[in-house]
Amino acid sequence: MADAAIKLAQVDEEVRERRLFQRAVLLVWGLSLVLSLGFILWLSPPTMWDPEEYRELAESILKDGTFPSALRSPGYPAFVAGVQWLFGESPVPVRIVQAILLSTIVFVTVRLGLDLFGWKHRWLCLLASAAVVLNPETAYMSSLLLSDVLMMAIMPLIVLACVRTIEVDWRYGFLVGLTLVVTAYIRSEQVLLPVFLLCTAAIFHVNRKRIFAGGAVAACILLIGVSPWLIHCRVNRGYSGMNCALNANLFQRGWYLSLQGSAEPELRKLLMEREETPTTYSYAPVRRLVSDTLTDGKKFGQEHFAYRTLDVRKEAELYRRLASIGKENIPRHWKPYLRDATRAYCVMWTGFDLDWLWPANNRPTFKVLMTKREFAGIAVRLLSRIVWPIAMGLSLTAGVFFLLKQRHRSAFLCISLLFWIAVCLLPAAFLSNPSIRYRLPYDGILYLIGFFGLSQILRIIHDRHLRRSGLHHQCVV
Repeated sequence: MADAAIKLAQVDEEVRERRLFQRAVLLVWGLSLVLSLGFILWLSPPTMWDPEEYRELAESILKDGTFPSALRSPGYPAFVAGVQWLFGESPVPVRIVQAILLSTIVFVTVRLGLDLFGWKHRWLCLLASAAVVLNPETAYMSSLLLSDVLMMAIMPLIVLACVRTIEVDWRYGFLVGLTLVVTAYIRSEQVLLPVFLLCTAAIFHVNRKRIFAGGAVAACILLIGVSPWLIHCRVNRGYSGMNCALNANLFQRGWYLSLQGSAEPELRKLLMEREETPTTYSYAPVRRLVSDTLTDGKKFGQEHFAYRTLDVRKEAELYRRLASIGKENIPRHWKPYLRDATRAYCVMWTGFDLDWLWPANNRPTFKVLMTKREFAGIAVRLLSRIVWPIAMGLSLTAGVFFLLKQRHRSAFLCISLLFWIAVCLLPAAFLSNPSIRYRLPYDGILYLIGFFGLSQILRIIHDRHLRRSGLHHQCVV
């Protein structure tokens, strides 16, 4: 009878603990939603290139049934168009839907953390998810029309589906495939992480049959899902792939390296006239060139952001010609290219843009903040640009160390995730305009591993304190 009573009390305690944890998760979810809605209702988003282009492309889908861009993938504009079709042309419903989607990061990140580290570390998982969704940077993103917002909500789900495929059941490959299709239509380069993770697991993991089966299912679903658009682009739009961004980004990363060259001399001359003597990479000349030479002269939305093209084939051809300039410049001037690309890669790991605090086009330098003695701004900038990167680097290192030392069952998955996240950010640095928002979809994973490392450090400190207290007590006695 006593044993039965003890077991019953243990069950009741476990039920209470689960209910408490579930309420805490719901509380964090509610706070994240309130924070995001606060940014939407009380902060007017700035006028920026990408949101304006996405807005115009969504308008084209709704009004003309066309997608007049060779640079963009159709997934996010179609999402914006779908929400506006349901709720009207105002961007506010789109932002509210985005806020709701972003708040789901709480549930997915907690579930992923529990799968990786177990119920014992449930509060660590909740803290990691709270660090993502209660970050003003995340809340602010929900107010912007950017494809990265959807990827922040989708990426944790993709990783969770991959982990379940590797560890639990090959049938989760169906979920991997579906999420990969959505990702391919939004930001096609971000399909790399799950592909790399599954391939690495298939090579080194013991459950090869399950991984091969799940990976094969995911690959088939991805191929079926993207084939219609790939065929359409090849036949009707004049380029292969989900978009023509690779050629455009090669140009962006390489054209400024030299004003002289044999490739496309007329285009070089035109670019020099528009940009004069460039010293850093910039995508503005490409946008102006497209707007000036490939539109019908009508200005859609604000004049500075006009982007609809008459002929997508001509736009794709322009990107190919522009890319030839970068392809010629980069090998000839590889040292400054490598230096700038390395700097761009480091930028993506240095905290946050803080656009919610200072507009991107009016962001004060650290020197200006010091001159004006704006100590609050100085503190925030130091926390973001110095304290956060150092703390994240140390905590991730600690996480990897303790995973290996304890031979934790999730060591392989966590270390593989860290490695492939670092690799997946390389193309953004070497081909595109560096932005911290390329890293944001992976932040939940980084926080989970980092918080695990911090928890182990705190546990060691706590154990040492207990031992010292015990020794002190014995000496007193």
